Amino acid sequence: MADFAVLERGDRLARRLVSRLGPAVPADREPGLLVIASGAQLLPERSPLQCGTVLLPGGESGLLQYIQARSAVSYGLSGRDTITLSSRRKDCLWVAVQRELVRLDGTVLERQEVPVPMGQGEDAMEALAVAGALLLLGAEPEELYKRG
Repeated sequence: MADFAVLERGDRLARRLVSRLGPAVPADREPGLLVIASGAQLLPERSPLQCGTVLLPGGESGLLQYIQARSAVSYGLSGRDTITLSSRRKDCLWVAVQRELVRLDGTVLERQEVPVPMGQGEDAMEALAVAGALLLLGAEPEELYKRG
């Protein structure tokens, strides 16, 4: 599995990914996947960051000026985002993969909807980022229903 790095304020997203994937690498080490949390800020003095694929919040494409990536995948609440929210119940989100998703290993994940468990008070954008990162790193859709 490819390595990953997370850029965020705080560490909630990183902790969730590390619990499922193992340790992250520093963002300046050219990770296979760079996950940017909603609300994260990239500073010009830290750029350009280099990575294989960047997973970033939709509507924040301005962050791409600070990143050199071979591909970019967006997540968010817009129908234009590759990974978006289809529907939500009290304890579950349905994550929609809006178009074919080329994973880091080169395999292609077809368009589909995937259930993802949600705990009380969990953030939908964070859940979309976790789902997107897991899928890009090769997790099968049914594995997303595991808590973590």
